[in-house]
Amino acid sequence: MPRWLDKLLGRVPKVTDWDQLELGGVEVEGTVRALELLEDPVGGRRCVAIDYRAWPPSTTAGVDGAAVVGDRAFQIAAAQGVEFLLEAAGRSVLIRPESGVDVAGRHHALEERYGINLRTEVHCISPGDTVAVRGRVVHLTPRGGSPHRAEPHRAVIAAEQIRLV
Repeated sequence: MPRWLDKLLGRVPKVTDWDQLELGGVEVEGTVRALELLEDPVGGRRCVAIDYRAWPPSTTAGVDGAAVVGDRAFQIAAAQGVEFLLEAAGRSVLIRPESGVDVAGRHHALEERYGINLRTEVHCISPGDTVAVRGRVVHLTPRGGSPHRAEPHRAVIAAEQIRLV
């Protein structure tokens, strides 16, 4: 399908040959290589991106009028990420997720307030994971590189969505 039609319909092309990358929307797959690491505040895992959800104890009555103890009616969500390299076929691209909020700080504040009644769920993207990244190519390194320096990655992608494959 023509690229102009994909743009018109809001579709993002999946690119497997990174020499074919162009500025604009794209989806790529590869293996995560960390440049910096975050720590999961619940499980202690080291990762490059954290998706955090917490459910404080509910004080609302249930449908039948009974108190709901483990209800997930009120949810607190937070996400945090750091730059990392995505590698495939000996090449790499730099991924820039939105930095988000300090997940560890938010979790500790909620834990102090609600204690053991706080329910949490954490999903992490760790080094070595295979992921699909959807976002926008914001910088391309010219083919053949620069005569003055070697660029460490083919492109820079501002990530909008990162998911495990």
